[in-house]
Amino acid sequence: MRAEPLAACVLLNRCVTNAASTNEVAVVLTEQGHSVLATRLPRLELYAQSHGAPIVATGTAYAQAAAEFSALDPRVTA
Repeated sequence: MRAEPLAACVLLNRCVTNAASTNEVAVVLTEQGHSVLATRLPRLELYAQSHGAPIVATGTAYAQAAAEFSALDPRVTA
């Protein structure tokens, strides 16, 4: 029912820094035909403990993910 297919991609989050499993999952998902963003959101207590407080995304992996997603679809703005 859409004129164009819906843009979709996988964003890996709560990733443990330097864990081999993160890249292994990305490879498997890519082999299955999914578009996987290169950006990985780390598991940080800063975010886990925020409890609804504002978080500044500038200069973080969140900003990188938004820019990467925007580059995939020019209709989206970061």
